[in-house]
Amino acid sequence: MTWVKSGGVLSAYKNGEFVSSVGGGSTLLGSNLYIGSNWCCNAATNFWRGYIDEVRTWNRPLTASEIKQVYNLTAGPKISKSSTPAGTLADGLMGYWTFDGPDVNWGNYTV
Repeated sequence: MTWVKSGGVLSAYKNGEFVSSVGGGSTLLGSNLYIGSNWCCNAATNFWRGYIDEVRTWNRPLTASEIKQVYNLTAGPKISKSSTPAGTLADGLMGYWTFDGPDVNWGNYTV
């Protein structure tokens, strides 16, 4: 899944393909970002029921073409293999976590 906020519109992409968009979606963070759960009342809640692999954050909106490129970098079977974005995909890349092992602390389940 990919979410892009640009010009007051929040757009969703699944497997590199546009799904839908809504006006006024918020992407502001006032504190930590929790991926895979919600943080409420000093506890993690509403856990994601599925797998999360490869989380990347940019400080700019990606184009539909760039989203497709990112999806194609990691499409198909994957066994401890990561692809680092190059070219325009590297512009504004703020965080990249593969969840393949070295960037995960399995003792406390954090990256």
